[in-house]
Amino acid sequence: DIRGVQYAMTLPEWNGKKVRLVGGSQGGFQTIAVAALMNDVVTSATAGVPWYCELGGVTKGHVRGWRPDYARGVDYYDVVNFARYVKCPVDITAGLSDWVCPPYGVQVLFNNLPVKAKLTFFQGQDHARYFGYNASKVKKLVQEK
Repeated sequence: DIRGVQYAMTLPEWNGKKVRLVGGSQGGFQTIAVAALMNDVVTSATAGVPWYCELGGVTKGHVRGWRPDYARGVDYYDVVNFARYVKCPVDITAGLSDWVCPPYGVQVLFNNLPVKAKLTFFQGQDHARYFGYNASKVKKLVQEK
């Protein structure tokens, strides 16, 4: 991912100023990780239902989510540990019914961000959006800092 951003910055289409990262699920994890690792160039990040958040929560009885079994070594990849290094504004969306990327982990990610950030939880949304689900008509829980 880092190499991809570096390559994109060499293209004539790049304006030389803005690097915006956007991704969902595993791409949401990658968005936050790259924003942290390239914090000197990334100017904004948008992560939808970010994966791999607060992996150690399972040892405290939190919902496991879809991921490998917990071992201390996976903390190295836990996106909440990348959050403190992010320097750009972050926008996160997630579902309150998501069993793949449980909302408690997404909340921990948001809490660890030291930057301007917005988190929007959608009622009734799980990991995917289904036919007939209209995000504009459901209740939302929005937090900003």
